[in-house]
Amino acid sequence: MQYTTERLRLRPLGMEDTDAVWELVSDEAIGGQLYCGVQRTREEAARLVQGYLDDPDRLPFAVLEGESGAFAGVLVLRRYGPTACEQTLYLGRPYWNRGYARELLTRSFSMAADLLGAREMVNYVSLDNIPSVRVQESLGFVLSGTEEYPGCPAGVGIFRRALTAAEVIHPGRWRHFKGGEYQVLGLARHSETGEEYVVYQALYGERGYWVRPASMWLETVTRDGQTRPRFVWISGE
Repeated sequence: MQYTTERLRLRPLGMEDTDAVWELVSDEAIGGQLYCGVQRTREEAARLVQGYLDDPDRLPFAVLEGESGAFAGVLVLRRYGPTACEQTLYLGRPYWNRGYARELLTRSFSMAADLLGAREMVNYVSLDNIPSVRVQESLGFVLSGTEEYPGCPAGVGIFRRALTAAEVIHPGRWRHFKGGEYQVLGLARHSETGEEYVVYQALYGERGYWVRPASMWLETVTRDGQTRPRFVWISGE
């Protein structure tokens, strides 16, 4: 899996990245803002990376500078309940205050939707980390609550944001929760009401063309005691 932003590339994180991760999380200003805390030895950093890789609910990515390929940081997407995703992002000092965090988090919205079926983002941010709080607010996250956390006098803020239709729905193959597959052609807007609709084709039977309100496409359903998205993305074919 390879993803790009305007200035960066993302690829799956691996154990070969341990030294680069250690350089970041051994820095008090970086590790001190993370749930794991400062990792003072290479062995601690190796356990951190291995923990990312072993967790089926986490998708860890190495963040690379687009031109040089230099290791810039780590982005981890974590399944948060049936239809939500939490982002963890930490970047090296040379990449601070340059708009990289906002660029990465914005790109990860569609990644979370495609890879984890996310319809909402939920992030935990130290409230004394003012730059990170401002990034959350600039991306439309809303503070929904706070939690106390050792070593964080201001507490940790719980920021939530629903994903938009444009961030979730794009051309490609999708599967309905009942099993039928469809080819999404794109989003369209009703000329009178302005409501967004999904234009799609059934990939079975008479292969008819259909439209459905985007709000309905984004809904979740509960079946057999499990909550899941009504439609999930399969591939870009």
